[in-house]
Amino acid sequence: MVSTSGNSVSGGFQLLFFLIVGLGVVGLIGVDRAGAAGLLSKDAGIANTLTGTAFKGPHGIAISPLDDSIYVVDHSNYAVKKFDHEGKFLLAWGSKGSGNGEFDGPDGIAIDSKGDVYVAETENDRIQKFTGNGRFLTSWGSRGKGDGQFYYPRGIAIDAADRLYVADATNYRIQVFSADGTFITKWGSGGGGPGEFGDPRGVTVSENGDVYVADSGKHRIQKFQSDGTFVLEWGSRGSGPGELNFPWSLTTDRAGYVYVLDTWNHRVQRFTSDGTFVNEWGRFGVGGNSALSYPRGIAVNSAGNIYVADSANNQVQVFTDAGKFIDRWGGVGTGDRKPPASNSPPPKIIPTGVGYYYKNRLYMRIKCPARFKPACNAVATGVTKKKKGKAMTRSVKVKVRSTKWKRVSLLVKPKFRAKVQSLSKVKRKTLHVRIKIKSKRGKKKGTVYHRLRVRTS
Repeated sequence: MVSTSGNSVSGGFQLLFFLIVGLGVVGLIGVDRAGAAGLLSKDAGIANTLTGTAFKGPHGIAISPLDDSIYVVDHSNYAVKKFDHEGKFLLAWGSKGSGNGEFDGPDGIAIDSKGDVYVAETENDRIQKFTGNGRFLTSWGSRGKGDGQFYYPRGIAIDAADRLYVADATNYRIQVFSADGTFITKWGSGGGGPGEFGDPRGVTVSENGDVYVADSGKHRIQKFQSDGTFVLEWGSRGSGPGELNFPWSLTTDRAGYVYVLDTWNHRVQRFTSDGTFVNEWGRFGVGGNSALSYPRGIAVNSAGNIYVADSANNQVQVFTDAGKFIDRWGGVGTGDRKPPASNSPPPKIIPTGVGYYYKNRLYMRIKCPARFKPACNAVATGVTKKKKGKAMTRSVKVKVRSTKWKRVSLLVKPKFRAKVQSLSKVKRKTLHVRIKIKSKRGKKKGTVYHRLRVRTS
């Protein structure tokens, strides 16, 4: 129990892709959101540190049909995290391994009509089933090509009869099981024709029983009847409306619209059930609202809102069906992304645009323009309507070796320390300061301002 108080891309191209995603994961900005602490059960192989809203590469996401609670596969933390319908952290379970309740390569997730949770594991080549609170129930699967065996199972989906559909990616097929893991049927083979697949990674089932598959390697969506009979397909590689670039996941709403996570285009596209393009949203970016970076999971709740597991940004974002931003939470790490205790040092990797107040100093990253060579001065000033705000810190000299961002610390003047410390502790009322960069020496003079949002460290 958990207490409520947690066919792949080939060769060098695959390596390049995961290097890009991995680098994006390391230094991304976290979004503050309070979470509850949890005690985690040994029976489910649960690690005690994996509580809170922080993620390391969230992949699958699913919404319970019972209460709209949200389940997120925290891929590189080897855990599943549960949140209420508003995004408040409730509990988590999982640790790395191959035992019951342990995970290796957790990817897809689905919830049945009873609230039971199914998780697909690519490295363990199996499906695990849990209660909604993380208690292990059963598992099935092993590596192979036989019925009930898998080779990198990815996306999973549940239909109205609680049958489980599994995108068996590197076996190029869809397998269907009963809720207890009994094999029912399968379809698909490797190829580019109708009903064939080139790395199927996502699957979803509409309310009327139609099955949609994100055929990632072929940059298309295929639609089937529940018995595997091919209906239609749409999509080709590209970045225009209706074009796709490695679609990873997809979902449908009650109106029959299909939402496709166009992963390498860093966007969501909405289509009618026959593949007609409706609208799109998202852009490649780090941390900001509506900015997406290699998103991997998508789900819709009872109100029709769209939840996206924004993998390389280590966050969950919420949108309307038209793509209007509603909310987001998360951040890189294993735990809760509320501001750290005041006696904790700032992180080694500081996101751009964020500062940390720690022991009377502001820690941040700045960039001096190349024209300021050989050095520049940085000072934090208060935010005013005019550029000439009062200096809140002592000036620090920064050598201009390149135009790269550099970590610096500024000593806060005594009369400003209480203000900086108190405001930076208040959730969503963080102190905003302006970092003034001036030329130290050289023929060219000038001033550059960086806007900084300060947190207590």
